Amino acid sequence: MTPTAAAGGTRVLYIAGYGRSGSTLLDLLLGRIEGWFSMGEFRLVWYARRDGWRCACGEKVADCEIWSQVFARAGDVDDGHALSLVKTMVRTRRVPELLASHLPGDHRAEREELRGLLGSVYGATAQVTGARVLVDSSKDPVYGLVLAGIPSIRLHVVHLVRDSRAVAWSWQRRRLRPEIGTTDAYMPVRSPVRTSLDWDLRNGLAHVLGRRAASYTRLTYESFVRDPDAVVEAIARRIDPDASVTIGDPTTAAANHTVAGNPMRFEGTSVEVKLDTEWQTALGARDRRVVTALTWPLQKVYGYGASGSAPSDSDAPRG
Repeated sequence: MTPTAAAGGTRVLYIAGYGRSGSTLLDLLLGRIEGWFSMGEFRLVWYARRDGWRCACGEKVADCEIWSQVFARAGDVDDGHALSLVKTMVRTRRVPELLASHLPGDHRAEREELRGLLGSVYGATAQVTGARVLVDSSKDPVYGLVLAGIPSIRLHVVHLVRDSRAVAWSWQRRRLRPEIGTTDAYMPVRSPVRTSLDWDLRNGLAHVLGRRAASYTRLTYESFVRDPDAVVEAIARRIDPDASVTIGDPTTAAANHTVAGNPMRFEGTSVEVKLDTEWQTALGARDRRVVTALTWPLQKVYGYGASGSAPSDSDAPRG
């Protein structure tokens, strides 16, 4: 493919927020825009390469036609060392160091080494795929702060929010991880309390990340699934005005090379786009009270009602 460089650096659309909020679906639909490329939850690529995870194309990530070219172009990358850097810097306690990069810190060398490495890998991805915009659905706002400090990357943030009670119910489901082909492995199950506290933290930090980005858009899951075409077009127009926004039938899956994310990325036939309200009847009354009590301030900010009412379509996307 012909390399294309974005003015001002590699343009990356970063989907921030908390898991089970529809980020993989949004990532896949954005990746259908001509000149855009879906990376999936790319912060996990080092685990994928080390442990032999499968790319959504079916090949191991290390053997995938796209990712093998990317890492060859990026140079000699030690997966174990890269993963060590990620584990050191992508931690909530590192947020002050990531926000004040000009100041010396205990982990300044690791921070700059990680940023240099990621800058090379994201740049190589844009070159190999010919993409004007890379879509990364890693969600973790701390990882986003690492990317925001890379001079060669122009970061645009889409903060995807879903009702905390729906998220709490989703994290109680047991889901298979198809990228791990050697054995049956499942995504972790999390308690309502753990989910609530993480939901507060991740969404709160996403606002901090937004202030470090070239652009920030807040989007609710509910508004997205009600009209995915309109949402995708609005996001594309803000970030890439010259884009030809034709995503096709959103209920039909398309080939992709995402390295991690929701199992739907492996579905080669169809992806159902509809509002999931199962939590309203499935989440127990006690769990619902606990989640509501622990998350109500941000729930109110995002427009969620106590009875389960969702924000109106007019609320999204918004800056």
